[in-house]
Amino acid sequence: MKPTKIFALLTLMMTLILILSGCGQKKLIPSKLGEVNSAEWDDRHQVAQLLGQKYNRDISEIIMENVNYEENYLSGKLEFGLNPDDSEEIGAFYAKKTNSTWQIISAGEIPKCSLLEAQSFPIFMKNDCK
Repeated sequence: MKPTKIFALLTLMMTLILILSGCGQKKLIPSKLGEVNSAEWDDRHQVAQLLGQKYNRDISEIIMENVNYEENYLSGKLEFGLNPDDSEEIGAFYAKKTNSTWQIISAGEIPKCSLLEAQSFPIFMKNDCK
Protein backbone atom coordinates (compact mmCIF):
# COMPACT_ATOMS: atom_id res chain seq x y z
CA MET A 1 0.00 0.00 0.00
CA LYS A 2 1.28 3.49 -0.87
CA PRO A 3 2.29 5.84 1.96
CA THR A 4 -0.32 8.39 0.83
CA LYS A 5 -3.10 5.79 1.12
CA ILE A 6 -1.86 4.75 4.56
CA PHE A 7 -1.80 8.39 5.64
CA ALA A 8 -5.31 8.94 4.26
CA LEU A 9 -6.64 5.86 6.06
CA LEU A 10 -4.99 6.85 9.33
CA THR A 11 -6.40 10.36 9.04
CA LEU A 12 -9.87 8.98 8.37
CA MET A 13 -9.62 6.58 11.31
CA MET A 14 -8.46 9.32 13.69
CA THR A 15 -11.27 11.60 12.54
CA LEU A 16 -13.85 8.88 13.15
CA ILE A 17 -12.41 8.14 16.58
CA LEU A 18 -12.56 11.83 17.55
CA ILE A 19 -16.13 12.17 16.31
CA LEU A 20 -17.35 8.99 17.99
CA SER A 21 -15.58 9.75 21.27
CA GLY A 22 -17.14 13.22 21.45
CA CYS A 23 -13.86 15.13 21.38
CA GLY A 24 -14.68 18.81 21.56
CA GLN A 25 -18.30 18.06 22.37
CA LYS A 26 -19.94 20.21 25.01
CA LYS A 27 -20.90 18.18 28.05
CA LEU A 28 -24.39 18.71 29.36
CA ILE A 29 -24.27 16.31 32.24
CA PRO A 30 -21.26 14.06 32.77
CA SER A 31 -22.26 10.68 34.09
CA LYS A 32 -21.82 7.00 33.61
CA LEU A 33 -24.59 6.66 31.04
CA GLY A 34 -24.61 2.90 31.39
CA GLU A 35 -25.92 3.40 34.92
CA VAL A 36 -28.55 6.03 34.04
CA ASN A 37 -31.90 4.95 32.63
CA SER A 38 -33.74 7.08 30.09
CA ALA A 39 -36.28 8.43 32.61
CA GLU A 40 -33.48 9.65 34.87
CA TRP A 41 -31.62 11.13 31.92
CA ASP A 42 -34.79 13.02 30.89
CA ASP A 43 -35.22 14.29 34.45
CA ARG A 44 -31.58 15.44 34.59
CA HIS A 45 -32.05 17.26 31.29
CA GLN A 46 -35.19 19.05 32.54
CA VAL A 47 -33.42 20.14 35.73
CA ALA A 48 -30.40 21.30 33.71
CA GLN A 49 -32.73 23.46 31.62
CA LEU A 50 -34.19 25.02 34.77
CA LEU A 51 -30.72 25.70 36.17
CA GLY A 52 -29.73 27.30 32.87
CA GLN A 53 -32.78 29.56 33.04
CA LYS A 54 -32.13 30.44 36.69
CA TYR A 55 -28.54 31.48 36.01
CA ASN A 56 -29.13 32.76 32.45
CA ARG A 57 -26.71 30.21 31.00
CA ASP A 58 -26.91 28.03 27.93
CA ILE A 59 -27.76 24.43 28.73
CA SER A 60 -24.51 23.36 27.04
CA GLU A 61 -22.64 25.07 29.91
CA ILE A 62 -24.46 23.20 32.70
CA ILE A 63 -22.40 20.48 34.35
CA MET A 64 -24.01 18.35 37.03
CA GLU A 65 -21.67 16.13 39.02
CA ASN A 66 -22.06 13.76 41.97
CA VAL A 67 -25.73 13.48 41.09
CA ASN A 68 -28.11 11.81 43.53
CA TYR A 69 -31.39 10.67 42.01
CA GLU A 70 -34.49 9.14 43.44
CA GLU A 71 -37.66 9.26 41.34
CA ASN A 72 -38.91 12.77 42.23
CA TYR A 73 -35.69 14.18 43.72
CA LEU A 74 -32.40 15.23 42.20
CA SER A 75 -29.35 16.78 43.83
CA GLY A 76 -25.68 17.24 43.11
CA LYS A 77 -22.89 19.68 42.41
CA LEU A 78 -23.48 22.42 39.84
CA GLU A 79 -20.74 23.86 37.64
CA PHE A 80 -20.67 26.05 34.54
CA GLY A 81 -18.28 25.38 31.70
CA LEU A 82 -17.72 23.46 28.53
CA ASN A 83 -15.97 20.58 30.29
CA PRO A 84 -15.56 19.44 33.92
CA ASP A 85 -11.78 20.05 33.89
CA ASP A 86 -12.18 23.78 33.18
CA SER A 87 -15.36 24.86 34.92
CA GLU A 88 -16.68 27.35 37.46
CA GLU A 89 -18.07 25.69 40.57
CA ILE A 90 -21.40 27.17 41.66
CA GLY A 91 -22.33 24.87 44.54
CA ALA A 92 -24.99 22.36 45.39
CA PHE A 93 -28.38 22.09 43.73
CA TYR A 94 -31.58 20.40 44.89
CA ALA A 95 -34.63 19.84 42.71
CA LYS A 96 -38.00 18.20 43.29
CA LYS A 97 -40.66 16.97 40.88
CA THR A 98 -44.30 17.59 41.79
CA ASN A 99 -47.14 16.68 39.44
CA SER A 100 -44.64 15.89 36.63
CA THR A 101 -43.02 19.34 36.92
CA TRP A 102 -39.49 19.90 38.23
CA GLN A 103 -38.66 22.89 40.38
CA ILE A 104 -35.37 24.07 41.81
CA ILE A 105 -35.58 24.05 45.61
CA SER A 106 -32.07 25.35 46.21
CA ALA A 107 -29.04 26.10 44.03
CA GLY A 108 -25.64 27.62 44.59
CA GLU A 109 -25.65 27.42 48.36
CA ILE A 110 -25.89 24.90 51.14
CA PRO A 111 -29.58 24.71 52.00
CA LYS A 112 -31.04 24.59 55.47
CA CYS A 113 -31.91 21.06 56.57
CA SER A 114 -35.40 22.27 57.49
CA LEU A 115 -35.97 23.28 53.83
CA LEU A 116 -35.02 19.81 52.57
CA GLU A 117 -37.07 18.14 55.30
CA ALA A 118 -40.11 20.26 54.43
CA GLN A 119 -39.77 19.10 50.81
CA SER A 120 -39.38 15.43 51.95
CA PHE A 121 -35.95 14.94 50.36
CA PRO A 122 -34.55 11.43 50.94
CA ILE A 123 -32.20 11.14 53.92
CA PHE A 124 -29.16 10.35 51.76
CA MET A 125 -29.56 13.71 49.99
CA LYS A 126 -29.54 15.71 53.23
CA ASN A 127 -25.91 15.00 54.19
CA ASP A 128 -24.67 18.46 53.24
CA CYS A 129 -27.43 20.68 54.60
CA LYS A 130 -26.94 23.12 57.48
